[in-house]
Amino acid sequence: RPLLAAEQSAMWGTGFSAIPTSELHDATKFYLIGMMFIGGAAGSAAAGVKIGTFFLLLAVIWATIRGREEVVMLGRQVPFMVARQAMVIALGLVAFCFALTVFLLTVSDDGALDVMFETVSATANVGWTPLDTSSWGTAGRVALIIGMLVGRFAPLLLVLEMTRPRAQSALRYPTDGVRLG
Repeated sequence: RPLLAAEQSAMWGTGFSAIPTSELHDATKFYLIGMMFIGGAAGSAAAGVKIGTFFLLLAVIWATIRGREEVVMLGRQVPFMVARQAMVIALGLVAFCFALTVFLLTVSDDGALDVMFETVSATANVGWTPLDTSSWGTAGRVALIIGMLVGRFAPLLLVLEMTRPRAQSALRYPTDGVRLG
């Protein structure tokens, strides 16, 4: 087992797999979907929302539950704008993966969990597949390619767009409460 684990971790980003992903238990597939969605560290070649963004989202949730205005991570206050950007990146990627999964379910006869695994694997540029995607036709394969490109470049482009300087608007709207729950 240790040798198999070492080989699998070395082959992770290449698409080669020592473990047949089609034979994994459903719980394992869900776990791997989560890990693929999170991805790697900021600045790495990994796609996904990134580890720092994921933990920042957990810090936002924790601060919100505790009724705190400020988000604190590792003894440092995180600017509200950075926390908001993390939410935009994560929710944008969730929405994209959801839409791509729904589309791929319409062009394939495969199960929802396997299609979701395929979608997140493509978006996170992992290369694992439990399915034979060659039977999906052109629309399905092009959708997966688009998923790979979006997963690789969209988070970076979103960050660049959100951090560029902008002129402040003089227009201010009145504040209103929104009912939650």
